Amino acid sequence: MTVTCLALALCSLLSVNGTAPVPHFDASPKDHLSRVHHDASPDGTLWARGGGYKARAGASGFTFIPFLGSDAPRNFPVRMRLASTQRGTDALSVREAAGVTRSGDRIAIDRGAVRVLYDLTSDGVEQSFAIDAAEGTGDLVLTLEVETELDVTQEEGGFRFSNELGGVFYGSATVFDSTGSSSPVAATWLGDRIELTVRSSFLRAAEWPILVDPLMTPFQIATSTADLAKPDAAYDLRASRYSIVAEERFSATDSDVLTWYLTPAGVVSGAAYIDQTTDSWESPRVAVEPGFFGTTQVLAVGPSASVSGATDIVWRERFDDMSLQPPRVAVSATTEYSCAAPDVGTDGEYGQGSSQVAVYNRVYAGHRDVHSFGFCCGVTWNDRPVAANPSFDYGAPRISTTSGFYGGAFYYVAGWAARELSTGASSVQTARIRYDASSRLGPFTVAGPTAAELYFDVHVSSENLGAGGLFNPYLVAYDDRPSNVSDALIASCRGATLLGTYELQVSEHADRSPNQNDLRIIANERRYLLGYEEKGLLYMTSVESIDGELGIVERRRVVPAGNIVSGSLAATEAAPSTLGNWGGLFVWATEDTGSTTISGAFATHGTSLPPAAGVQYCYGTANSTGDRGFLMISGNTTLFLPKTLRVEALPPNVFGYYLASTTTGLVPNAGGSQGTLCVGGSIGRFGIFQADGAGTSSRTLSPTQIPQPTGPVSAMAGDRWNFQVWYRDALMGSATSNFTNAVTIPF
Repeated sequence: MTVTCLALALCSLLSVNGTAPVPHFDASPKDHLSRVHHDASPDGTLWARGGGYKARAGASGFTFIPFLGSDAPRNFPVRMRLASTQRGTDALSVREAAGVTRSGDRIAIDRGAVRVLYDLTSDGVEQSFAIDAAEGTGDLVLTLEVETELDVTQEEGGFRFSNELGGVFYGSATVFDSTGSSSPVAATWLGDRIELTVRSSFLRAAEWPILVDPLMTPFQIATSTADLAKPDAAYDLRASRYSIVAEERFSATDSDVLTWYLTPAGVVSGAAYIDQTTDSWESPRVAVEPGFFGTTQVLAVGPSASVSGATDIVWRERFDDMSLQPPRVAVSATTEYSCAAPDVGTDGEYGQGSSQVAVYNRVYAGHRDVHSFGFCCGVTWNDRPVAANPSFDYGAPRISTTSGFYGGAFYYVAGWAARELSTGASSVQTARIRYDASSRLGPFTVAGPTAAELYFDVHVSSENLGAGGLFNPYLVAYDDRPSNVSDALIASCRGATLLGTYELQVSEHADRSPNQNDLRIIANERRYLLGYEEKGLLYMTSVESIDGELGIVERRRVVPAGNIVSGSLAATEAAPSTLGNWGGLFVWATEDTGSTTISGAFATHGTSLPPAAGVQYCYGTANSTGDRGFLMISGNTTLFLPKTLRVEALPPNVFGYYLASTTTGLVPNAGGSQGTLCVGGSIGRFGIFQADGAGTSSRTLSPTQIPQPTGPVSAMAGDRWNFQVWYRDALMGSATSNFTNAVTIPF
């Protein structure tokens, strides 16, 4: 697996098993709040998002919502509306129905005799009252109605609206006339109103029009930033870049959705909000329409427009020029069910010949169903059940990143965990969904049913066409929790057939005690890149399909990025395998001094790595390094071509030899060893070696000369030969020995 070095400092980190760790990078937009983001609701309400606030402007007035930290229990808005304007005893006409417009970073609310202006910066909002003329004598009094739950104190010529988290400071006002002459404006708090008074002494000499301009700025008691979480990514084949989306938490009841671009060189650009209103959009997922339109399309869970307390699947499109289509409801909740857990696939493999498909849960009173629908270009269609049975609860479904070719049609793969309500028995299921969501194949059972284990966190790979148009297996990753440790499992499938199931820690010959969370798959032809979180770090292992069985190509490459938020890992392949582009992107949320940001890592397991020729099995004992000796076999799978046996994770400079047999075995502490002998029957010993200082060694194996006690023999088509390594070790100063895992070559 080759990796792209995005930062020189990362490339100089200490090696792991003699190889450099995979470099990671900050995938978050760094300056997206250095400018003001604007949006408009279909009803004409204007929205703005600054560095420490969001704001809403409509016919009913202006609302300033200070950011009080992502842990704030909810929003604490300050709503202001001009109620009246009076010069002496004469009232100026103030329209009830206000017109609202925006030009750049200025919002204007036309109230007739007074235009209320809001000039927005990333730091705050300057409110101004523009008055062309006011006949009469006496003081000019502007009365603002104020609605807020924040406490109000008058200080420094202005007002502080605050609670224990922070709030907004409404600064002292000044009046200007057209010549630039100015004067302070008296401000008074009257319980639910602010009165701004411009003295008659200034007005008598003023050149009209005049402008009255207080300033609103947010503040926090304990400074924090909005948390970015739950990222997702999709590859844009047309533009050769990734679209990334994440949930940005404004408060506990208000999450926004932010999207941006990432190039394969690690350049972040184009940050824009898909949602910045006070509606909470959560769990966003992203797709890209790769054909003519080239749009970023985001699905999320949002509050239902029709059923109180329920949620819809909401949807919005973003074009290259940063423009946004109005938000849409993809699937509406009803009084019978709510909508949750969307996931979406990008049909990047076959261009504009097909479309995007999404899966989601319909949540009923006592169970969940799985549904799917197609969508593109502002239209949704074919919302139909994939798994629907009131006797079962179907967990959050996931869909493959791209569609694959099967049986003359393009199909996505979807997967989920199912639980029978009467018995608690759980299983893992998959289905194929046609590219236009018009038909489904399945569901197929991949694991279970079993009452002894709880399956969860199911993810699936894309189905890919390999060299010569051969159809490659798809993988299903899932966790089970038979005890307090969750195990990462992988099923290899072709069509409705289960080809094999593997526990990842056993295949890697790794420590089984830590949790391996968020197992995600990048699929490239018959090679798959597995990424997972373990103890806050990201590990990557490359596996390859050998006629449906899985052999490891490269084992447990570590990404030195700590504090990964469990449950946040997402992955997408960079491009379809038919274009010969191998690799993809992992993104995740990282805890960073009290807040969370989005990090990423590119990984490319290129064609320079030799193909796997053997399948790992058997689990042994750790050696004096703390790791377990690991054996892999690579090479062309043609019967009589040479293969390479490579062993790693041994103690430095130890002696060992290889074992070969057509029979498997399981003998713990064989011959007084610390390890487990995993071959049996007639065992050939060969290839005495001394490991290098990194604990590695390799040798070439000729399938026509496999050592046996009676002499070399030749492998035959249909044979399964098993190999293992015995090696010396020392335990607490005493000489001992150990074994690696074992590997099978299916000839």
